[in-house]
Amino acid sequence: MNWLLVSLSHLMILHYGSGTDWLKFFSLITLPIVLVMISGYLINNFLDKQKDKINAKKHRPEISRTMLLSTNIVLNLSAFLLSYSYDYRWSIVVMASSVLLYLYAKILSNWPLVGNFVVAFLSTLSVGVIIWVSGDFSIEMESLYILLVLIFGISLKREMIKDIEDIEGDRLSKAQTLPIWIGVKFSKAVISVLQLAISFFLFFWSRYWFDSNSTEYAYLLILAIFGLVLMVYLIWAKKKKEYHRLSSLYKLYMFLGLIIITFIP
Repeated sequence: MNWLLVSLSHLMILHYGSGTDWLKFFSLITLPIVLVMISGYLINNFLDKQKDKINAKKHRPEISRTMLLSTNIVLNLSAFLLSYSYDYRWSIVVMASSVLLYLYAKILSNWPLVGNFVVAFLSTLSVGVIIWVSGDFSIEMESLYILLVLIFGISLKREMIKDIEDIEGDRLSKAQTLPIWIGVKFSKAVISVLQLAISFFLFFWSRYWFDSNSTEYAYLLILAIFGLVLMVYLIWAKKKKEYHRLSSLYKLYMFLGLIIITFIP
């Protein structure tokens, strides 16, 4: 999940604030996450230059190793100082996320499922930060946990689809991503099963929490159906541009899922 989605999700979280200092929240909680994400993004792009050329990714500005090192020192030091100003335990979480992003770019992205789980976990963490300050928010925690599971699942599926899209570069670089390990056909099957599970949970959640005549019920039902439409599109997708379009649609799907925050009971 990119920095824009993180910022938007935190704006939604502040919707539940009861006297919460929004400037403090964004400066000491949101900004450290965004800085660490930018740092990880720069490292990943630097290490994946050859893969991106093979996969015909959009041209990204070249950055020297020295510039990369100095920029990452500034980004991570700033993230540490800001997060430490809020709570030393929060700074540990932020720095651990930074290390995990580095390991992802260096090693874990080449392992089947491991890299996918790391990104999905960090995407979930960026929203789950609300648990850290849950005492300042009036929100049903059981519903929040369900939402975090959904965000994890959607992010995991999107990462798997990106691996299918990038299979050519990954294969030439001898990476062992899921599509290379078990094949594109079985990877699609795994993603489809995950989507069926997510759509089922959305349907069950809507029936459990909301009246069948409510706007919230209709929204969750539409979201469940939209996921199934994406699943059908995935099954029929063959070309790289179709997988790329699917990856973008799943980013939209995740954003639409985040809107659920605004009407969690």
